[in-house]
Amino acid sequence: METIVKVTGSEDGSKPPLFFVHGAWHGAWCWKPLMEYLATKGFTSYALDLPGHGSRKSEGVAGRGIMDYVSEVESSIRSLGLVKPVVIGHSMGGLIVQKFLEKNDALAAILIAPCPGIGGSLLLPVKYFLHAPDAGLTVMFGRTTAIKNEAMCQRLFFDDIHENDLKAHFEKLDIESSSVTISGMGDVVLGRVRGESVERVHSMGKLRILQRG
Repeated sequence: METIVKVTGSEDGSKPPLFFVHGAWHGAWCWKPLMEYLATKGFTSYALDLPGHGSRKSEGVAGRGIMDYVSEVESSIRSLGLVKPVVIGHSMGGLIVQKFLEKNDALAAILIAPCPGIGGSLLLPVKYFLHAPDAGLTVMFGRTTAIKNEAMCQRLFFDDIHENDLKAHFEKLDIESSSVTISGMGDVVLGRVRGESVERVHSMGKLRILQRG
């Protein structure tokens, strides 16, 4: 079973390796187009499927928390033998990267629309209740939650997308642990990264690079 996607860069390995962490409901597959583009620029990159996602769907997500996913990132980077990679996370993956950085070294971290420092956003269940009340109940009180339809998929992830692309994206989505989509159930209070609060990321916009000295 392939749990880590690797795309080899076109150069001699002089550029740092990139390690991608996907967000909620997604998998390593969502990074593949970007990884292939970056390979043409000489970067070798890796993306893992978190437990219960993508190729690991059968492992399930019920009861899993953010720190379970952080452990997976740590284990994967260690098993690959990567030394100070550039670690990139989107949404929930951005929160996972921040927790990873509290105890691990990276050359840099790129956070794309990361979850806020208290975990998931409370706006998420509000959106759920407004557009899909049953989904709102499961995200608040259930063990797992799912993106119910293409309309919900577009509201959460896209401003503008072709109908065929939206359908293809929606069909790849997995269920997610409810505990990571709201607040992380208390295990995601952020610490500090080499003296700088990683929570500053969120006041600086959707993209911010934290350079490690």
